[in-house]
Amino acid sequence: MALSSVRIFMAATSAAVLLCLAPFSAAYALAGKHIHGHGQLLVAQDESNWQLQFSIPAADLLGFEHAPESDEQMQQVHQIEKQISEYSNVFSVDGNCQLVSQEIDFPHHESPEHNVGHETHGSLHEDEQHHDGEHHDEDHHDAHHHEDVTLAYQLSCGDDISEMTVTLFRLAPSLSALEVQWVNDKGQGMTDATPQSATVSW
Repeated sequence: MALSSVRIFMAATSAAVLLCLAPFSAAYALAGKHIHGHGQLLVAQDESNWQLQFSIPAADLLGFEHAPESDEQMQQVHQIEKQISEYSNVFSVDGNCQLVSQEIDFPHHESPEHNVGHETHGSLHEDEQHHDGEHHDEDHHDAHHHEDVTLAYQLSCGDDISEMTVTLFRLAPSLSALEVQWVNDKGQGMTDATPQSATVSW
């Protein structure tokens, strides 16, 4: 799902920084479950380069977790994609920073026409699926699988970043909290950002 974003984030960040982030990331993964309204933000500094990676429930950012099933839902994906491509709609920082690269990873980036074709293909094998109850159950489970949208940004900053403000809450009103984990020249830490307290300082 979000492997490409994770690879970019990891490749662009030093091994030492990643080792520091690993315990935080492991704790988040083991804590466990995909929870609507809650996301994650990883922040890492490597000299003048800063990496930010957001994991946001698709239900909070898009309003749905499945592949777009209508022109309206596809338009919603394109609109959100356009908005978050401007990182000021996602976060703001001090530090005289320039955007170097970004990666936006939606879980199901398919057109409605493709989905219709896929459903038609499934109906041609309806009898076979009925004979394979276990496989059908797995497909049903996958159809309701929870998905995240991954946003990865790389910044080059002329000055040190002392704080950042999460502006993404404006685009995702149902997002109530982000678990923020960071490693930078000042140390490492973890806190929560919320719509009422969206600025994180270190």
